[in-house]
Amino acid sequence: MFRASTLTLLAISVKASGSFEPGYLAIAANYTRAALDGYLQGRFGQTAAELPAKGDPALDPCPILNSWPDKVEIDAPNPCNPLSSAGGWTSESPGSGMPLVMTWSQQCSKVGASLVPVTTYSLPSGGLFGTSQLVPSLTGNTFQLNDCVGYTRYYIDEKVYHVVGEPDAHACEIYGSCDGSVFVQFLIRDHAGRKIAHTPYLHLFQSSFNIEDTSGMVVAHVERIGHWNPMSKMCSTKGHRWLVKFPDLTMPGASAVFPTTADRWPVAKLVTIMATRDSSRLSSGLVAPSVCEVEKTGLLLISLVFLVVAFGALGVLFLRVGVAPMQSSCLDFESACCPRRKAAATSRFPKYTV
Repeated sequence: MFRASTLTLLAISVKASGSFEPGYLAIAANYTRAALDGYLQGRFGQTAAELPAKGDPALDPCPILNSWPDKVEIDAPNPCNPLSSAGGWTSESPGSGMPLVMTWSQQCSKVGASLVPVTTYSLPSGGLFGTSQLVPSLTGNTFQLNDCVGYTRYYIDEKVYHVVGEPDAHACEIYGSCDGSVFVQFLIRDHAGRKIAHTPYLHLFQSSFNIEDTSGMVVAHVERIGHWNPMSKMCSTKGHRWLVKFPDLTMPGASAVFPTTADRWPVAKLVTIMATRDSSRLSSGLVAPSVCEVEKTGLLLISLVFLVVAFGALGVLFLRVGVAPMQSSCLDFESACCPRRKAAATSRFPKYTV
C-alpha cells in the first residue's frame, strides 16, 4: 500500500516539473519513509505522537552540534603538502583560544566506481560528522552533503559562467584570466532540492562576499584572511585561511533560513568546498582534474588496454591452435550422427529417350 502511494506522489512531482532532478529522489525517499513509518505504526499500534523526536539517538545516530560560533576560520588546502588535502575549522570568538570546531580531510576512495575524492568532516573527539562528494550533474557541479550514515542533508551547486567581451582588469593582471570575464556562483539546496541560499556572481577568486537567502537576507559574510593567491603553489608557513562571520539571528536583516546557530554548518562546508576547488581552479574558471581522478582514470585505461590485449591474444591463439582440432571434432560428430546417404543403384523412374 505504501509503495503505491509513494510511486504516485513521485509521478506527480515529475509530471509537474517536466524533468527529473536529484531532489525528487530525496522527496520520494521521504515519502517512502513516512509511508513505511505509518504502516509500522498501524501494524504495532504505536501512534506518531509517541515516536522519538528527530535527533534522538534511537533514530539519528549522528552527532548533534549543540552550539556554533559567530566567527569561524576555515583552512584552505596547504600548498606545502599538495598530495594531502586536509585542514580544520576553528572558532574565532573572543576569549575562545581558537578551539577546534571540526576537521576535514579529502581522500581518494580506493574502492568503488567514483573517480572524485571524498571530503570527510570529523568532530574534535574523532567522531564522524559527515561527508561531501561531487556527483554527476548536467547543469554544473553538484556536491552532496551527507551525514554520518550517508543520508543527503543538503546540496551545494557550483556554476561557472564565461562572459565574452572586455576582461576583468584585476583577474587578467593577477590570475591571467584575460579571455573575457569569469564568474562563479554557489547555491545551497535542502534535502528536497529547494534553493535556500546562494552567493552573488563572484569574480574569479573574489576575496570577500555575502551569502544570502532567497529573500536577500544575509546568511553569512565570507572573506579571505590576508593577501594570498589561491593559484599560488608556493609553500607558506602562514597557510591559507578563510573567515566566515555569522550575524546574530535576532538582528534585523539576518536570515533565519537556518533556524538555530548550530544548523549553520552547511555554510562552512560550502566555504571548504570552494577553497579546495580554488586550489585547482584554472584561469578559465574550470577546475583541473584531481590526483584521484587522474589515478583512477589511468588505472581504468590500463585495465581496458589489458583486457583488449588479453582477448586479442586469446583470439590469435584460438585461430592458430584451436581451429584445426575443433574442425576435426565437428567433422567426426557429423559423420557419426548425420552420415551421408548412399546413392540408389537404380532409379525408380524409367528413363525416356527421344
